[in-house]
Amino acid sequence: MFSQSTKVCLKALSCLIERDRGAVVQSSDIARELEISATYVTKVFQPLCRKGWLRSQKGRTGGWVLVADPSTLTLADAVAVLEPQEQWKRCLAGQEVCSGDSACLFLEAWSQAVEAFCKVLEKTRLDRLPMALPPCFGPRYHCDGESAANEEPTLLPESPSPESRSPESRKGVYR
Repeated sequence: MFSQSTKVCLKALSCLIERDRGAVVQSSDIARELEISATYVTKVFQPLCRKGWLRSQKGRTGGWVLVADPSTLTLADAVAVLEPQEQWKRCLAGQEVCSGDSACLFLEAWSQAVEAFCKVLEKTRLDRLPMALPPCFGPRYHCDGESAANEEPTLLPESPSPESRSPESRKGVYR
């Protein structure tokens, strides 16, 4: 659902969040942790820098400084800065934009999915980001370079499989 740049930015941001607030973290350190180029780190951080969440410090000992308090921001706030909002209005049937036509087979399910997804984003504070990133975002690292892959966060209870739900609650589930 997120672009590659957003995924990388969220992983890189989690590296900053794990450090002490106000600490200077070099692009090369983040790049090494995430196995990407330092140039890419700089590119993905630009929207957060423009928003005032990060500050770029120039010079030999320069890098990135987290200025914003991550406990006051949510993942929804970050996604609003990083992702085009049109993605939430896209049409699953192939049209340019969802028309909102109530006869559409996908409209209700897509609307519910987007609403549920947005609720998770809204309730996840950025200070929880390092432990909240799902496995599809790739390996998670602590600032010291140790993998945090064995530390699985629990944000929501497991959803029951469609087979274990009552027939009434399976309406709209296609096999």
